[in-house]
Amino acid sequence: MKHITLLVGSETDMHIAESVKKVLDVYEVPYLCEVSSAHKNPDRVREIVRDSTSDVFICVASLSAALPGFVASITAKPVIGVPVDAKLGGLDSLLSTVQMPAGVPVAAVGVDNGKNAAYLALRMLGIKYPEALVKSGEGMPASTESPSSFAFFDLPGSSTTDTSSSDQTEDLESAEDEKPKERPSGDWL
Repeated sequence: MKHITLLVGSETDMHIAESVKKVLDVYEVPYLCEVSSAHKNPDRVREIVRDSTSDVFICVASLSAALPGFVASITAKPVIGVPVDAKLGGLDSLLSTVQMPAGVPVAAVGVDNGKNAAYLALRMLGIKYPEALVKSGEGMPASTESPSSFAFFDLPGSSTTDTSSSDQTEDLESAEDEKPKERPSGDWL
């Protein structure tokens, strides 16, 4: 079964988790929400992650924001980090979330942007479960509150473009013929 595990580092971060839950509820995607700290309860976090059948993890954390990276070190499944503004405008949390070492990737959304974490998780789920991208009863893709603002960037073969597929193929082929620009050299690289 498709679903998401929403881990929250502290009760004080629950207001951000609520924005995640609201989006997931609209799309009727099952999720588990747990409050557990990578610092205070690492064994509990490890247990939650290892026992989970979820396809995606969303981790909401403030301050040092170790939770997303800790979860990513335990699982090979996608982890989305939501940095929370507790101090320093959330910069401390943001940097802790995005500056992960190679091999321990964490996708990061903007500070306090739980909604985007939910939308990103829905898109990840949509790769395996396309129905996860549709709002309950509306047939609307998961993006924003307005269906008119959603687009998959007018990909070739998309029904939102007016050009024929042969025109699109020619455009793609001509783009492939272009040589990449040379990178500047120098000691600063």
